[in-house]
Amino acid sequence: MKVLTDEHLPREVAAALRQKWPSFDAVSIFDTSYRGLPDPPLLEILDADKRVLVTRDVNSVPRHAKARLAEGKTHGGIIQTASARRRAGADSAPDRSGGKARRGGLDLPLRLALNSKR
Repeated sequence: MKVLTDEHLPREVAAALRQKWPSFDAVSIFDTSYRGLPDPPLLEILDADKRVLVTRDVNSVPRHAKARLAEGKTHGGIIQTASARRRAGADSAPDRSGGKARRGGLDLPLRLALNSKR
């Protein structure tokens, strides 16, 4: 599976995915020229590359993905995960750490998946 973690996730998430599942072609947006690119052209690029977007963005990415589908276009796929803090309402701002993980900064579902023994 080819995935791109976006600016809402620390750079280390892509590295952790590669370590946990070596068959994953996981790349952080911080390690590409796509950083800062608006969602519509990013979704276009990911569709052409057959790469899935992994994001916390529950606002603009779904809206742009639906617009693409309404136009008869596809996208590479989207995996959305909300942080435990955001679900609790304590963290409404996206991660702007420049891709550096903060203590406890990984999404709870990703943390659980990366720590699973499967």
